[in-house]
Amino acid sequence: MIKIFFNNAENAESAFRTRKYDMAIILGNRVLSDVSILKEELPEDQYLLCSLLGFFIRRAGIDLLFLSNIKKDTAKLRQATLNFLGKWLKSPNGPVRELFNEYFLYLEQYSIEINSNDVTNYSRNGELNGAIFKWSMKELKKINKSSLEFGDPVRGVNQELRRMSYVEKLSQVNILLQFCMETLEWYSELSKKIVSNYKAQIPAISSEAIESIEKIFDDWLSFIQNVYIFFDSYEKKGSEEFDEKELKKFLNVTASILISWRKNLNLYYNLQTIQPPAERISEPEKEKEESV
Repeated sequence: MIKIFFNNAENAESAFRTRKYDMAIILGNRVLSDVSILKEELPEDQYLLCSLLGFFIRRAGIDLLFLSNIKKDTAKLRQATLNFLGKWLKSPNGPVRELFNEYFLYLEQYSIEINSNDVTNYSRNGELNGAIFKWSMKELKKINKSSLEFGDPVRGVNQELRRMSYVEKLSQVNILLQFCMETLEWYSELSKKIVSNYKAQIPAISSEAIESIEKIFDDWLSFIQNVYIFFDSYEKKGSEEFDEKELKKFLNVTASILISWRKNLNLYYNLQTIQPPAERISEPEKEKEESV
């Protein structure tokens, strides 16, 4: 069963080597969909590490596609991407720490690329980490159903954390927090699309679909609260590194968000049936949409 994940990791390697970043994003989506389908059949460690694999492929694909579009695609960042994939293919059962070390190196190289493109230079000596963490937690705590419905608070926090990662060399705690916010932004983007597109048409769809849509906000807020609770317990951890057990606990938090995001994508596709035929998304276009 793990073979399908090996296949997609190898296909992702090929996509990154040939700079087919849109295909890499699709492959990341496929890995996460496969995890969602096969979760109950996978041992826990494989489930967690396959979730991490899917996240990384998608995130690296998005990053490298962006840099390619601004003519800043470099061999160094592609190599950092291939290093992570090579490590996963060599050790698909962990340890988790080794994979995260490769992810941290990837993020550092990505920050170098962004600052080089912007012609900016920062000391990045770590002194801002405490303030960054406190601000992020304060903003997370303020999020409620109303702000999710009428605003975009998750994207706001994630974009600021991303920006600060170029200005500051983030601590492990802040890097993992930004990882969570990235998954939450993907979840939020799709959730807002589902709610905005179909809220006005609720009377025209089934009671089961109505319940699914109404449940989105509850799950959405619950995930945000779970992230807050997880990191609140690590507030005093500072720059200390997470051990293997803590990293697996962290992956459990993020994997649940990623799996729910993929399930909601299926709900989004199912709800296309209420649209007039001319407006429905065709099968060949589905994967194309997933890549954006």
